[in-house]
Amino acid sequence: MNLYIVGFIFSSVLILLAIQKMMSTLFEERRTSLWVATVSYLLYGFSTGITFLLFNIPIINITLGLITLFLITLNYKSTMKKRLVVLFGTYVVFGIADILVAFLLGFQNVSVLEYAGARETWGATAIGPVIYLLSLIFKRFKNIRKDTISLPIFWISTCLLPVLSYALLILAMGNLPQVVGVIFIIAILGINVLTFYLYDTLSAAYEDKIKSALHTQEKEYYFTQCQLMQESAEKVKSIRHDMKLHLATTRHYIANHKADEAMEYLNNLVGDINDSEIYSGTGNIAFDSIINFKLKNAIDDDIKLDIDVRVPSALNIEASDVVIILGNLLDNALDAVANIEEKFIRLNVEFNQGTLFIRVDNSFDGEVQYADSQNGTEQVIATRKDGDNHGYGLKNIQKSIEKYDGNMDISHEGNLFSVGVLLYIK
Repeated sequence: MNLYIVGFIFSSVLILLAIQKMMSTLFEERRTSLWVATVSYLLYGFSTGITFLLFNIPIINITLGLITLFLITLNYKSTMKKRLVVLFGTYVVFGIADILVAFLLGFQNVSVLEYAGARETWGATAIGPVIYLLSLIFKRFKNIRKDTISLPIFWISTCLLPVLSYALLILAMGNLPQVVGVIFIIAILGINVLTFYLYDTLSAAYEDKIKSALHTQEKEYYFTQCQLMQESAEKVKSIRHDMKLHLATTRHYIANHKADEAMEYLNNLVGDINDSEIYSGTGNIAFDSIINFKLKNAIDDDIKLDIDVRVPSALNIEASDVVIILGNLLDNALDAVANIEEKFIRLNVEFNQGTLFIRVDNSFDGEVQYADSQNGTEQVIATRKDGDNHGYGLKNIQKSIEKYDGNMDISHEGNLFSVGVLLYIK
């Protein structure tokens, strides 16, 4: 085996390791088994390597490289738009690194459409370490793997920038002097690295914004809960203070055979008590505040409620996840019953031996729409007319559920819509 083949194999191994590092940096979680993922990486390595050594036809090299690299992205949970950004971004960055090696070795008259750096032994050996070094730089990005940004213009620009920079490199190559060419290539490479850096920064900013919004919601829920508890205590105290007067008034109506007046008086009294009703009083501030806040107007909206909440006052679950899961489920249920005649919501929350079960049943108009799921491979049920927004709420719920190795079951039959959530709380 000659030195060129040894150097080429050495670089190929490092490139595969670099791709694996890039994928673990850019994606949040792998969804396939280790065996399947390994096969996809080996397929990329063997197919691109053998094609280059036997044929070295640029269009075949590029096509096969993009296809097999895309297959690698399918190992990870993500949206299609992010897969495309990762595909083109990774391929372009690695391709520019290859051109950089070629220029450093004195091969100025090269094409970006071929593996220029691998023309001779030193180039074939050096490409792998350079690409691996780039993957270590990308490893410093900590927030880029999170799918927090949904703006279409962001994804379009992030996908186009690497492609356009590569096109600019193709147009500008020609017979550039070595020093000028190296500077130009490093600048183009820096632009692509900066693109991913901006992606990482924006992801962190969006996550902070989401956390801030959740924190604001929590404070609003907690404040409302305190108000409800205070109002309830004052009304009960007032009724207790005037109990003798209430009983005397009722006795007066009955003694004078005024049953209707007595019934009306008692109904008004019971109404005052119901107005101060707290739907959840478990002592767990996260659950109580959200449930009582979301359902505070249910009586005024003629919604029949069946609430059963049994959780301990202290539970090892983040308040933000309670806000996302329970808040979104109740919002969806309230939206579903808003414009129908038969309005009812049934909520059951129960914790037992490390398992938290949440179930929301509600009436709805019987019309079911669908929205794309997080990974774009299946569909989720959405009942609201603006199915995209509702689907996004379900995606947020699913993300929180996955943190507790849980699952969610959605079903509907006739005019009954049901969502069940199971979480495992350590």
